[in-house]
Amino acid sequence: MKRFLTKIKEAVMPAVAVLPLFGILAGLGYALCPAVMMGGEVTTAANRIGWILSRSAGAIYDNRGFLVACTAGYILSGRKPAGALGGLAGVLLFNSYSGIPFFTVFFPAVLDAPLSLSALYGTNAFTGLLLGWVASLCVKRLPTNSHPVCSVMAGTAVLSAVSLILIGTRIGLFHLIAAVGNMLAGGGVMGAAAFTGLNRLLSPFELHRPLNYAVLSEAGAGDMSRFWAQVTEGDPGLYMSGFFPPMMFGIPAGCLFLSRKSGNRRFHIFILLTAVCAFACGLAEPFEYWLLLTSPAAYLGYVMIYVLSAWLAGITGFRAGFACSAGFVDLLFSSAMPAAARTWLVLPLGLVCAGLFLLLFMRLCTGTGAVSDIIETEDGEEHS
Repeated sequence: MKRFLTKIKEAVMPAVAVLPLFGILAGLGYALCPAVMMGGEVTTAANRIGWILSRSAGAIYDNRGFLVACTAGYILSGRKPAGALGGLAGVLLFNSYSGIPFFTVFFPAVLDAPLSLSALYGTNAFTGLLLGWVASLCVKRLPTNSHPVCSVMAGTAVLSAVSLILIGTRIGLFHLIAAVGNMLAGGGVMGAAAFTGLNRLLSPFELHRPLNYAVLSEAGAGDMSRFWAQVTEGDPGLYMSGFFPPMMFGIPAGCLFLSRKSGNRRFHIFILLTAVCAFACGLAEPFEYWLLLTSPAAYLGYVMIYVLSAWLAGITGFRAGFACSAGFVDLLFSSAMPAAARTWLVLPLGLVCAGLFLLLFMRLCTGTGAVSDIIETEDGEEHS
């Protein structure tokens, strides 16, 4: 299992390593131009600069599925250029089949459900990994003396079939997860804690979107939409507040600890940028991809810290909301909203989360067993 995760990590991390930088740029763009997330007019020079930064960052961050598919296809195929091209072709096929024209012709009923439409949104990192892996298998298994036309036709057929299966599976999972979200939407503090933990558990696979659809969006319970619409009835912000302490303080604390333990310069830069990315704009995916592929057990501990944070936020009355994600920029913007309450509690709650992150990684770095070797050294190997 460890060898398998190491191989997948090697295939994914070249794409993931660039994401924190673009996440920071996205947060800076949001800070200068709130309209990129909340709507409104872009009028001032700062607004225009922020809009450009946000769109530039989004071009990379929002299309990370492309990056992962290419790097996974290349590395898993034995570093063959055909593997990278196959991964790219897989993503292009997936996006073509998940477009509205395809469903207009073959499955028009799907377009009547807004939730199904959100399930067709782009290629995520996990889908990119699967498509890149399939492309690498095609490259490795096809005879080397086969005609290029035959190779392309065979690879296209396989990637097309896999894309259609993934799309169908994704739509089904979205409806199932949304049903769970509907059950959690009226669950009070415990429902918010369960929602927050499940959200982070599903995040690396980008299956948290239907959960957010059911709980946060206007089409569902509307915790986010009501918060920003300045509604105060019904405790808006309850389902968002618990994300702030782990993202603003927990992840940075863990990243700083790991950076001090590591002798790998590239990893050092990556983990420090990840800390800034999480604190400033609450974009935790780069850290989560790395952690899940390094130690699934540690990732479960990570999820449980979110559950505790949401529960503590709920019972202490800390309320804040996000339009982008739970970072400093959103905390600053949301503190002016009528539903915001006791935003100063993010400091003590954040310190609790920071302490738990430190305990988690101290245990992993000094313990025994499969999850002890997580710090990368200069030569790319790991040590405890």
